[in-house]
Amino acid sequence: MKKLIHLLTSTRITLLLLLAFAASMAVATFVENDHGTATARALVYEAWWFELIMVWMAVNFLMHVRQYRLFSKGKWPVGLFHMAFVIIVLGAGVTRDLPSQVTAFGVPARIVGEAGCPEPARSMDQILADLEPPA
Repeated sequence: MKKLIHLLTSTRITLLLLLAFAASMAVATFVENDHGTATARALVYEAWWFELIMVWMAVNFLMHVRQYRLFSKGKWPVGLFHMAFVIIVLGAGVTRDLPSQVTAFGVPARIVGEAGCPEPARSMDQILADLEPPA
């Protein structure tokens, strides 16, 4: 069992996962270009295997931080890179259930604005100063 865990969290497997992650995002870009955003989301970004790749990489990065003591003197930039990826995956998990093209705020996230147009970044009021903190 220990050998299996060591194999699944090895740097070689992590490299293969990174390559699969990059390749699947590249394919999703072409799918989105040819068939639209909804198709790319359904086939790639919201697929179980894509989420499995992200979670598996995050677990491997955490294991590498521990195994290689990446926050020791001289290694902390590499450890910071590993932890940044873990935080990105956590953020993806937190926002997973939000619909597309909305602005969310707070923890837990609550929707504070909806786009209602194809280019929300250009026309949406994204100022959060008027919001009251959650009670």
